[in-house]
Amino acid sequence: TLVLLFSFALTPATISLYILLFIAYSLSASSHHKDITFNTLRIPIIITSLLALIGLTTLWISGKSTLSEYYIKRSQVSLANNESQSSYVNHVNALRFSPNITNYHLSFADLNFRLANSLSQKPDLTDTEKETISRLIQQSIASGKNAINLRPNDSRTWLTVGKIYQNLINVATGADDFALEAYNRAIVLDRANPSLRLEYAGLLSQIASVKDSTRAAELRSQASNETQIAIQLKPDYANAYYNIGLTLKDSGNTVGAKAAFEKAQSYLDPQSQEYTQISEELSNLASIPSPSPIASPIPSE
Repeated sequence: TLVLLFSFALTPATISLYILLFIAYSLSASSHHKDITFNTLRIPIIITSLLALIGLTTLWISGKSTLSEYYIKRSQVSLANNESQSSYVNHVNALRFSPNITNYHLSFADLNFRLANSLSQKPDLTDTEKETISRLIQQSIASGKNAINLRPNDSRTWLTVGKIYQNLINVATGADDFALEAYNRAIVLDRANPSLRLEYAGLLSQIASVKDSTRAAELRSQASNETQIAIQLKPDYANAYYNIGLTLKDSGNTVGAKAAFEKAQSYLDPQSQEYTQISEELSNLASIPSPSPIASPIPSE
């Protein structure tokens, strides 16, 4: 027993070493004869039973967690290999073992929408395929709402649901209103997030494209305000300046667009792909005849 104890300091501890230690210790212990009755063992039995129950409960909980992680990993691998059915089934199994994990519901919402979007690209859809698309979209929305119920004060869950509804604009009635509501809740919970503000501006611009002129003007104005807030929160936010440039370009304000694109470039690495992309935009603007000067909405520093 002493030799085995000493060996722990010299060699890595293994299961075999532990087993040998307990065997040696039991053999080295002196034996004593004692009559044992149930009353003598009652308290040890109760304690042992409680410890066994706690151990089994812990094992069951950890086992479920391990299984759910295993199925999630398989789902991700299947999705990477374009095995849609396998990815879906594995994700369902993961939720069956761990139904209260918010991230699982969020990823399941994303998976359902991806599958629905992929299936909708097929030409000449059958009635069965159309029903499958509808069911996948409904499951995507339901999973997003489950995530909100589990974590209502997390802006990321609201943003995920907002993006789902955003993708359903022009597909499902009222999707634009639900998307706006979800984005608003996300912003309330994370007001100082510049990327969230910019994504919200993108949603507003998207909805404006399908509204009447009066409502479209209101939405575009709000989108511009959100972009300005994003820049105030992050003055070197190149993506925000780039989006302003695109908006000004579409509205015919080439002077303002050029200034916005140049501002975006000033915050980018000249070797980056984004820098090259903006250079192409500037080249395209150079070929457009310059109109009379228009005030630029780019905030001054």
